[in-house]
This record gives sequence, C-alpha cells and structure tokens, in this order.
Amino acid sequence: MTVVAFLGPFAVIISEAYFSMSAVAWNADVSITGVYFYWMSPAQWFMSLPITFLRFYYVYQMKLLYDGKITQKRALKFGILSECPPLLFGIVTSLPLLFIAGYLYAFMPIPMPELLLIGLIFM
Repeated sequence: MTVVAFLGPFAVIISEAYFSMSAVAWNADVSITGVYFYWMSPAQWFMSLPITFLRFYYVYQMKLLYDGKITQKRALKFGILSECPPLLFGIVTSLPLLFIAGYLYAFMPIPMPELLLIGLIFM
C-alpha cells in the first residue's frame, strides 16, 4: 500500500481542453499543446505532503488494523477521510476564480480512491 500511496494517482483534473493526473512521485498532463509526463523532485514530494499526508497515514492505519489495534470501521472512516484533501484544496483554490469576470469554470480535482479500494480488499 505504501508503493500505491507514493506512485498511485491521488487526483485527476478534467476540463474541456486539459487533463491532468497527479501522484506524489509523478504528474501527467494532456492539453492542446501536447502530452507531458514528468517525475517530481524530492522537493516537490515534500510540497505535496499537505495534500497527500493522510494517504500515508491511512497506510499506517491499515497496519494497525492488521495488528488488531483498531477496528475495520475506524480504518474505513479514515480511508474515506484520506481521499478528501485534494477535493478540499480544489474548492478553496477555485473559489476566487469564480469571481473573475469572464472566467466560466474552475479546475476541480477529482480524488482517485485506488488506495481506499485496495484497503477495502485487504479488509
């Protein structure tokens, strides 16, 4: 699960002319100007921690579940909570864009719950 938390995408942004998929370790963008894929630097990994920290803590919660120290219900609640930061970050950063005259839409990240699904399979 740690590998998935690090390499698996945590959010997707889709608009009419742009598609972006983000993970802690990489980012992929498709737009009208081309297709881009790049690996994140360690500094960028650190900068993504406010958004992705809960994913790594969910991995720890799954270890606690495996050790019998927490219940499945608590692990599931935390798994759902760990998928929320990209959405909340998107809402907070997109709200000011809605007040710009002529700007019709804001980019809203859609969480990718693959880590949560893997946790459910393990449960």
